[in-house]
Amino acid sequence: MFNKKEYNKQWRIKNKKKYTKYQKKWRERNKSHIKEYHEQYMKKYLPEILKPRNRKFKLNTYENGKKIILKVLKRDFPKDSCCELCRNKKSRLSYHHWKIKNNKAYGLWLCHFCHGFAEKTDDGIKQQDYENLKQKISAEF
Repeated sequence: MFNKKEYNKQWRIKNKKKYTKYQKKWRERNKSHIKEYHEQYMKKYLPEILKPRNRKFKLNTYENGKKIILKVLKRDFPKDSCCELCRNKKSRLSYHHWKIKNNKAYGLWLCHFCHGFAEKTDDGIKQQDYENLKQKISAEF
């Protein structure tokens, strides 16, 4: 029995240069189609961590050198999407948490740069703005 799918696969293997050239031309002619498809795909299959319901309840952290995912109630994501430390508007913020009486819900929404700074601060480097924010947030709970 003739299998068209298998035949096409074998043809692509035998005629790799010709097929690659065809693909390149097709992509150049169909840029808008590819862009639209990519946008639809990203909406449908965006990683779970970026979805709002998980952004609020899911916390990735490390304990004893192993990555663990915890379900905790985080503080609300900033409505203005601004980093809480530098106040710059960013499209992606991460949640920096610290341990207070084993409560990992305490934390700040920070941009990538400030998150690295906060990690270093927690390791011993003191900065007054960061400490004041931590106290303010802790007082909310």
